[in-house]
Amino acid sequence: MAFTAQQRNQFFTQAGQMALTVAQKNALADEGLANVSDFDGFDEDTLKEAFKNTRSLDPPVPIPAKSSTRLIIASKAFEYYTQINRAPDATNMHYTKVLKKFYIEWKAICEAADRDIELKLPVLSKNNPPLKWCDSMKHYLHAKYGTRRIPLDYVIRENAQVQPEQQDPLLHEEPYGSSGSVLGELVKRASHTHPLFKQDNEEVFTLIEQAARASSYISTVKTFDRRKDGRGAWEALKQAHISDDKWDTICKENSKWLITSKWNGKKFALESFIGTHRMKYEQMKEASVNIRFQLPDDHTRVGYLLDAIETDSPQLHAAMAKVDSDVNIRSNFERAAGILIPKDPFAKNESAKQKAVTFNISCADGEESSSKTTSKNGRGSKTGVDLRWHSPNEFKQLSHAEKSELSAWQKSPEGKKKTSTDRSKHFSDKKKRRGPADSKEVKKMKAQLSALEAKYAEKEKAVNNDVRATQIAAAISKTQGRRPQSEDANMSVAREIMGIMARESNE
Repeated sequence: MAFTAQQRNQFFTQAGQMALTVAQKNALADEGLANVSDFDGFDEDTLKEAFKNTRSLDPPVPIPAKSSTRLIIASKAFEYYTQINRAPDATNMHYTKVLKKFYIEWKAICEAADRDIELKLPVLSKNNPPLKWCDSMKHYLHAKYGTRRIPLDYVIRENAQVQPEQQDPLLHEEPYGSSGSVLGELVKRASHTHPLFKQDNEEVFTLIEQAARASSYISTVKTFDRRKDGRGAWEALKQAHISDDKWDTICKENSKWLITSKWNGKKFALESFIGTHRMKYEQMKEASVNIRFQLPDDHTRVGYLLDAIETDSPQLHAAMAKVDSDVNIRSNFERAAGILIPKDPFAKNESAKQKAVTFNISCADGEESSSKTTSKNGRGSKTGVDLRWHSPNEFKQLSHAEKSELSAWQKSPEGKKKTSTDRSKHFSDKKKRRGPADSKEVKKMKAQLSALEAKYAEKEKAVNNDVRATQIAAAISKTQGRRPQSEDANMSVAREIMGIMARESNE
């Protein structure tokens, strides 16, 4: 809704808004800023030039710091609303109610966009097919900003067209709608028809091409090379390699696991089992975005969990009974997990923990992990990283989040002890694989062989020296412009030259 004359006057002169005097308002009007819509041609630099001009008037009309700062923030808010296809009005342009909050988030976004953070690009491969890669790539693009200071995942969002403002209005006295943040608005509603979208689209294509370069998926991407169409390449990868059948398989297999899996407390902790329950559900949740699938609610999920637990522990049975009898807990998976985990008999059984094996968690594409590594402490609760000692090559292959969680665990008392034990065992096994020490006969044969090698090396060196001396002698004769009178004489000179060269080299 456009500003009325009264709203426009209040915007410029009210104490809670721009707080300008009538003279200051008129001076800015003479510079071209008479209406809120005039911010379309005023960025921060233009405003500062206007402030400078008002100070040069006779008499001067200086704009105080408070008002000039608010005007600059208002210009940024006007640009923001334009980018997300929302109309600036008297409500969303109110300084104390909306723009102050907007600027806090906006400043943080600008600082994040200006930071040069080194990110590891997710690469497409046989072990990281499009079904798994797409999720990683979305996170990567969300952390990388384009020319408009907007996370690049706005280029590949589900719908290119922006939802009409009537269907997604701004929240009360907030600069955003259902997205929940200024950053979310930019990703969800930034226009794909903006002149700078082409540059961001090209950047996304470059990143996708790099990710697919060494894989069999590069042929799908190359189709969009001429136009450098990142969004087109993204959609083509999804359509060609991520079919509804694959999503359907994930839902069916994970649903079956939730219903049929059992935990008896003999091989791994209840917390690990519940963590896998949680991850299976999240995979189904992601798949349900792409296909029609009815997700189980929390009441059903808690039921699956209670049915899966097979234990003789009275404490755990009592906790299960409490969960099952309380309607509020029975309908809240996380609350139920919080009551069951502390009563886990496995966590209190040190001998069982010593024999524990890492619980294999299904990958995002539905394939079971092939890891057979034993670990006293199982997996990390955040990333699922194996909590054990890793060789340098293994550690390099971990993600940044996995490295962080692993390093934090290794600093704990149990982590230090486990890491030391694993490392000692690794090098002990490695030493055993080298075989027994050589016998006296073998050592004697090796010494004789080394002596022969040295003898023949000396002979080869002497032959090489003679060849080189012959070449030098020929060169001497050539520089003298005559054939050698005495081959022995020239060879003697050549060897003398080689001796001088050798001494100089040693010095």
